[in-house]
Formats: sequence, structure tokens, C-alpha cells
Amino acid sequence: MRRQVSTAPRRLTLRQSLGRTHLVAAITAVSVAGLFFTLVALLVVRFYADHNLELVARAISYSAEAAVVFHDEEAASEALSGIVAKEEVAEATIVLTNGQLLA
Repeated sequence: MRRQVSTAPRRLTLRQSLGRTHLVAAITAVSVAGLFFTLVALLVVRFYADHNLELVARAISYSAEAAVVFHDEEAASEALSGIVAKEEVAEATIVLTNGQLLA
């Protein structure tokens, strides 16, 4: 006996069709959730970085306040170097209100 091979496309059953639809929906949901959590994590890291910079700036302003009032460049440089040595800061400067660089 010989089988005849049909050239017509094979039709999916309802179970196969629903299984594929469920798989596509699950992959889409997981992808969207992963993208959402990644964006939220990036925003949180950005917020904490900005907050950390504000705290470092506040520490510098408290430490160098007297040096700025008396225009003492040496004391301002010491205050800056003390803060910058403890924190991971790339660059820190103290600029007076008239635009002159103090430290």
C-alpha cells in the first residue's frame, strides 16, 4: 500500500492555535514587564545619583563655609580635598558670587 502525500497545507487544531496564542501572549507580557522594570531601575539609579551629588555639595558647602566667607583659598582647598578624597567625585570647585574661582 502506498500513501498519498497531500500538498495542501496542514490545518492547526484549536488546541495548537490556542497554545501558540498563549505562548505569544506570555512572551509579550514578560518582555513588557522586563522593559518596564529596567526603565524603573534606571530612573531610580538616576535619582539616587542626583541625590548623592546634592549631599556631597551640601557637605562641601558646610565644610568650606568659613573659608569662603574669609576668602581663604588654602582652607577652601583643604576642605575640598578632604571631601573629594572620601567621596568618589571627579571634579569639585568653589566659585564666588562674582565668578572668581576660589578653590
